[in-house]
Amino acid sequence: MPLGRRQSRSGLDQRRGAAKSYAANEQSPIYSHKGLFIPLFDKKVPEGTRAHTLNKYESRLRYLNDHLTDRGCLLDRFTVADGYLYTVLNWAQPTHVDLKPWPAIKSYHEYLQTRPSIAKAFLEEMALYKTEAARHRAA
Repeated sequence: MPLGRRQSRSGLDQRRGAAKSYAANEQSPIYSHKGLFIPLFDKKVPEGTRAHTLNKYESRLRYLNDHLTDRGCLLDRFTVADGYLYTVLNWAQPTHVDLKPWPAIKSYHEYLQTRPSIAKAFLEEMALYKTEAARHRAA
């Protein structure tokens, strides 16, 4: 069961609006953006993979940028999909994907960082990441 439904008090995915939410998510390019970043994390990919991957996903980023222009959320309010896209967009930094060509995506990501729930989750995840990185360095 999706987290938003289990946590109905969150308002992230209410039953009466769930069909609209799911339909919008199926049409959204956010789930395909994992495909953009995953190959860029691999340090052993053949030469040309980065350029090919960025070229392949350019139209999807343009679509997402157009969708987010003058919007603060993917749908008409903050949903689980926004939290997920925030996480995926965080991968831009370690993979060196510059979001400047897509100003609406960049603004959206920066806006989400100001939401208290996102900021709290980010700080908690960063602490866990640093602990795990230190453990790997010590091993």
